[in-house]
Amino acid sequence: RKQKLGITLVDKSIEIMDTSKPLITMPSSYLPQFHNLIKRYDWQLTDCISDCYLEGTNELIFNGELSNNNQELSNEERIILTYKHTKDKNILKLLGISSIKSLIFSKKLKKTQIFRLNAGL
Repeated sequence: RKQKLGITLVDKSIEIMDTSKPLITMPSSYLPQFHNLIKRYDWQLTDCISDCYLEGTNELIFNGELSNNNQELSNEERIILTYKHTKDKNILKLLGISSIKSLIFSKKLKKTQIFRLNAGL
């Protein structure tokens, strides 16, 4: 910790894979440890699978789709809808407070989108 080893490893991996947006998966409980890396590299939450590896655990997918249910949604919409589906507060750490307020209080999220996301997760 505090030696920037994680950043060094991610930088080297990005260099080897020749992409700054690799498909990454992690349990939502790991978000606090990886929050800074996710923000630093602007990785986008694109999918969430409940009970993927462990029962009661949500697996978050960044920078790629494991299903095609939510391709038309913005990153902010995906984060909010994933939170609504999972009720996992760690997911909200991917948003700034202004984004949370604007998305919660806007009519931007249509019932069909919520239904589609819930059906896909």
